[in-house]
Amino acid sequence: MLLLSSGQVFSAELPETRTFWMGFTPFPYDITDAALIDTRESLRQNSDLVSNHLDEGIPWVEMLNGENVSGELLSEWQYRLALTEGKISLLSITPIDISRSQMAPYFSPSGVQSLPEPWASYAFDHPDVKSAYLNYARQAVAFFQPDYLVLGIEVNGLMKNSPQQWPGYLDLHRTVFQALKQAYPELPIMVSLTGMDLLQDATDANADDQAQALEQILPYTDYFALSLYPYMSAFTADIIPDDLFSRLRALSTKPMAITETGYIAEPLTVTFPHGPYTFSGSEAKQLEYMALLFQSAQAFDIRLVVNFVLRDYDRIWDLMGQGETLAIWRDTGIYDEAGNLRAAGQLWQQWLAADTRVSNRGSPFKPRTVPVNDPLMLGMFVLAMLASALWFNTKRLFRAMD
Repeated sequence: MLLLSSGQVFSAELPETRTFWMGFTPFPYDITDAALIDTRESLRQNSDLVSNHLDEGIPWVEMLNGENVSGELLSEWQYRLALTEGKISLLSITPIDISRSQMAPYFSPSGVQSLPEPWASYAFDHPDVKSAYLNYARQAVAFFQPDYLVLGIEVNGLMKNSPQQWPGYLDLHRTVFQALKQAYPELPIMVSLTGMDLLQDATDANADDQAQALEQILPYTDYFALSLYPYMSAFTADIIPDDLFSRLRALSTKPMAITETGYIAEPLTVTFPHGPYTFSGSEAKQLEYMALLFQSAQAFDIRLVVNFVLRDYDRIWDLMGQGETLAIWRDTGIYDEAGNLRAAGQLWQQWLAADTRVSNRGSPFKPRTVPVNDPLMLGMFVLAMLASALWFNTKRLFRAMD
C-alpha cells in the first residue's frame, strides 16, 4: 500500500522475483559538491544499474588518427566510471547529434565544437566516419567495460528529421555493430529508438518511414531498446494508454530495454508555440505510469528500466533562468526538488528490493574498482548539455501536440 501526498491510497501487487535491472543516469539536481555527492550516494541506494548517456559529440579527428580520448571528455569519462562501481553498467554513445538530424559535433580536447572541414561535409557512411566511430566505440567499451552498450541513441529520429541521411547511417551502424560483435560476442549491443514515434498517430512521425527504419535496424541490434516519454506525444499527460507496452512489444520479438524514460509528477504550463498549454502531470499519474512500466517489464521480457532523472532539478532550472524549455523533464524524478520521495519512488524501492533474475546479462567484463574524481566535473557538463538537449525535445513535444 502506498499513500500519495493527496491522501489517496494505491495498492500494487509485487513479485517475489524481479526480471529486469533498474537504474538512473547520474544527472544531478544541482552543481554543488554536496548535491553531486548526494546524487552519487542516492544512485547507490536506489539502483542496481547506472546509465552513462554520452551524446554531446565525438572526438572525430583524434579517433581517425588513432589517438586516445583526452582532455575534457576523458575527465568526464573518469568521473562517470567511478559512479558505476559495484553496479550493472549501461553505456550509451551515438554518432548522431542531439537534434537527431545530422552527424554528432566534434568533441575536441578543449570541448564541444562545430564539425570542422572536411568533417562537416562527410556523410555517415564516409570511410573516415566509419573508422573514427569504430575506434571511438572500441575505446569507450575498453574504458567503461559495460554490461550493455547502446551504439546509437534515438536513431529513428534521424529517419524522422533527415530521412535522406538514413541509408548512410544504417551503413555506418551495420559496419560498427558487426565489428564490435566480432570482438565482443557476449556483449549485448543495441540502438535505442523513440518508442512513441513507432506508434501510429502518437506523434507526427511518418508511420511508413518509422516501420522501414525499424525493419532495417532490427537485424543489427541485440535488444529492442526504447527511449520512452509518453507525455511527449499526442497523449500529453492526459492519457496513459493501458496497451502502451503491449503495442510496443508486438513490434519485435527481441528482448526489450527501456534505456530512458520518465513521467512528469507536477503540472507543467508552457506558452509556446501555440500556448498557453498545461500538461496535467501529477504524483498519481507518475505512479500510474511507473506501475504500468514495472508490470509490463515483468510480463514482456523488458530487461532494463532506466528512469532518466533521479531527483527533480529545480535548482539547475533556477540557475539557467527558469526557461520553459528547461522544465520538460524537471519534475520526472522519483524524488521531488526538496528530496522527498514520491509515491512512484516508494514503488520503485519496493520493486528494487525484490530478488533479481535477469536473463542473459552477457557482459564479458569483470567488475572494476575506480577512484572517485572531483564531483564538480560532471556539474560542468550538465549545464553544457542541458540547453541543447531540451531544445530538441521541446521541438519534438510540440510537433506531437499539433
